Amino acid sequence: MFDETLQLELIGGSHDGAVLEAQIAPEYIEVMVNREIMEVYERQTPRPPFIYVQAGYAPRESWTGR
Repeated sequence: MFDETLQLELIGGSHDGAVLEAQIAPEYIEVMVNREIMEVYERQTPRPPFIYVQAGYAPRESWTGR
């Protein structure tokens, strides 16, 4: 079975111009900047090519239930 890989292009932020490969194109992507901060990118296009623009920052949080 062939799994199609999608290309996701990031615009803005520290990853400006980066192209990621993924199996899906979610509404938002979080990309690690350093140990404590992530950049949040929002999808701008409904079909390929999938373009994401930086929407802001988010703290890196532990989801272990603490």
